[in-house]
Formats: sequence, structure tokens, C-alpha cells
Amino acid sequence: MLKREYDHVIIGKSYISLLKGLGELQRGKSVLIVDDERFQLGDKWIYNIGDLEKRLIHFYINSYGVDNAIELDNYLTKTNTMLYLNDKMIELSSSPFANIREFARKLPECFSSEFIDSLSTIDSENFNKEIDLFFNRIIDYSLLRSNTDLLNFFIPENKNIEKIMSTFLSYLDNDSLKNKQLQYILQALFQTFFSNKISEVESRYLLCSILGTRYKVDRISLESQLLFEFKTRGGHIKSTKVINWEFYDQRLEYILLDSYEGLIRANLFSLLGHLNAELPFQYPTKNLLYKSLKLNCNIDHDFTSLFKNKRIVFCESDKIGTDFPHFEVFLKDNDEVNVLFSYADHEGTKPKFYFDKASNDVYKSLNQIFPGLLQKDWNSQIQAKPSHNIWLENINTKSTNKQAKLYSDQGRLCTIEGKPVKALYYEGPLRSRYLGIFGYLINVL
Repeated sequence: MLKREYDHVIIGKSYISLLKGLGELQRGKSVLIVDDERFQLGDKWIYNIGDLEKRLIHFYINSYGVDNAIELDNYLTKTNTMLYLNDKMIELSSSPFANIREFARKLPECFSSEFIDSLSTIDSENFNKEIDLFFNRIIDYSLLRSNTDLLNFFIPENKNIEKIMSTFLSYLDNDSLKNKQLQYILQALFQTFFSNKISEVESRYLLCSILGTRYKVDRISLESQLLFEFKTRGGHIKSTKVINWEFYDQRLEYILLDSYEGLIRANLFSLLGHLNAELPFQYPTKNLLYKSLKLNCNIDHDFTSLFKNKRIVFCESDKIGTDFPHFEVFLKDNDEVNVLFSYADHEGTKPKFYFDKASNDVYKSLNQIFPGLLQKDWNSQIQAKPSHNIWLENINTKSTNKQAKLYSDQGRLCTIEGKPVKALYYEGPLRSRYLGIFGYLINVL
């Protein structure tokens, strides 16, 4: 049975909100998680993580005392990522050395010819070990919770790795179309933020995301186990909707649940999700928001075995700067294609306006890797619905020192008529705008 008042009410259920709840319980707080399915973080973002994020999550599992019950590796599957850049297909695997060699082979303009020639002399095993040490160092420094110059966290001690980073950063800093295309696709993958100007720290984070292994999180199993631990430790959870928000003197006093429990008061409310609906308060979104459609279709083709359980991201040069900048595809074992298609959320936009556009664009791109794919078969089977995945666009703005702080309230405060709301924090996907889910986890947890 729920109580009438809690120290902390968290709205939105995911493995991140459950970890946050466990942390609050460990600090002696009473916690309620409201599983309002309208508040979502977006599955392509928090359920596709990299090496840095994996290490952070492992740290929090240990810190919150559930490491004996939860072995994180049991809930993760290594997943290759394929970047489709016009006529180039770049496949990222679980080996840092293999990934940097793949980039040097497919995009030789990223590196000097001298560096590319030197790759044959590098011991891949030692290189991967040095990357592992470098990633551990980033985590250790980040968890100090200080606003020391963040750039220092991402400068490796190993000279070979720093040489790779410096060379790659020089390439990202030029204004060529292919450079912008690569930058755009990396931000779409590893951040929830599109920009034509990024800081050196962001560029280094993106390169770390390229180098490291990518994982797909078994959301159902992990959340089930975390929920068991959360309830065992005294946490409460309720699956229902929030139907009213009551404010007094710019402070959220209580919420009204669409269940017999009714009113719930709390000292603090946190929104761990993004709701695409009218609310009595505003999220911190000043820039153009990109939303997404989820498409599903089965494919019968001889080449499907080459792409199963891989994340394929399409971002063609003529799409950059348009209302439909990118989409990604995941091919499951049963030959079902899952597609996430992004579109600009202009005023008056409705998802159904873009179903045909999304279907045609995805078909044309898939036909390049599945030649002979019949459009009539595709059109007859395709299903589309709105998705919770979102991105924010910010053009002609370079990160300032203030924005570069890893621990920041930027994007956290909600407002009513332009004034901050007390006791209500937005902890949704738009908080990740600086260092993707890595920075988001550190700020939220």
C-alpha cells in the first residue's frame, strides 16, 4: 500500500530510474516510482550503451549494494554498429584497435598516411589494454564530482592513443561536407543533440564512443531484477498515470494519480522521461526538437544474415540540415527490421504526416544493401507508430566553459511562465545534451 507522502517521487520507469531509486533508499529516503508509461527515455538511447556507460552503471550497482544480486554482463549483448556514409559502410566491433583500423581504411582522410602506415607496427592486444586503462581513468576522474577542467579527463597518458585522438580531432575540426556528415551521425548515435559546433571534450567523448564496445541492454530482465531489489529494500512502485499537478507559490506540492491512492505529496519530484503532451509546466527546450517514428517490417532476402543483430545508421550527405536527417535500422534474428526515423517537430506537425515519407526513404536506403528488395512487398507489410526517442538541434552554438561542466543543473529546471518551479526536476533525455548518456548518468545518479 502506498503512503500519502514520500521524500522522493520518481515519475517514469526504466533501469535508470530504478538505480536512482536504489541510491535514494540507500541514503535513507522514502521513494515512490510512478510507472506512467507516457514518460519514456527512448529505447535506442539508454538501451544501446558503450564501454564508458557500462563501467559507470557497474559502479552504481556496486555502490548501491546490489552487486551480489546483479551481474551486469548477464544483461548485456555486444552489438556491432554500422555507419552508412553515402557509399561507405563503416563497421564498429568490440575491438578498439579494429575500430580505429576500420576508420583509417574506410576514411583515410581522417589520418595521415604516416599514421596509417604505422598501424601495422602497433600491437593490437597492448593497444586494447591501454584503451581499457584509459577508460578506467576517465571513470575514476569523473566520479570525483568536481568541476576540474573536463578536458584533462579525456587526454590519455599513452602517447600513441593521444596521437590518434589529436589526428582525428584535427579532421573533425575542418569544414568539409564529409566531416560534417560524420560529426552529425556520431552525435545522433551517442548524444541526443545535433550541432554544427562541438567542443574538444565532446569530440574526444565521441571518439571514445567509436573506439569502445557497444552493448544492447536486455531491458526486461535487468529492470525486473532491479525492481525486485528496489521493492526488497522498501521502495514502492505504482503503475498508473499522473492526471493532475498541484502547485503553490511556484512549488509542486503534490500529484494526483489515476488510481484509488489519489493525492501523493513529496519533498522532491523527478521526471525520468519525456512526455509529448500538454503539461502545466515547461521543459527546458529552446531549440528545434526532433522526434521519431518506429517502423517494423519483415524482410526476405539472401543478405539478411550479414546484418542480423547489428545497428545500421544511415545519414546521407544530402539529408544533413533537412527535416529528416537520419534513421537507423536493427535487423532481428527473425528477419524483422526495426527502424527509428527522425523528423523535425515543427509547430502543427503530426507523426502520421510522415509515415509515407519514412517508408519510402528507408526502402530506398535498404535497397542499397538488400538489392532487389521489392517495394510492393515492403509497402504491404510496413507498420509505423510514434516513438519516444528525441533529439535537440542547436546550430551555430559552441559549448562554453559553463556548459562544459560535467556536473551541472543545465536543462534540469522546469518553469511556469518563465519562472523556475521548486521541487520538480526534469531528468529526461534532453539532460544528456553535453556528453550523451555518459554525462546524463553522472548527473542523474
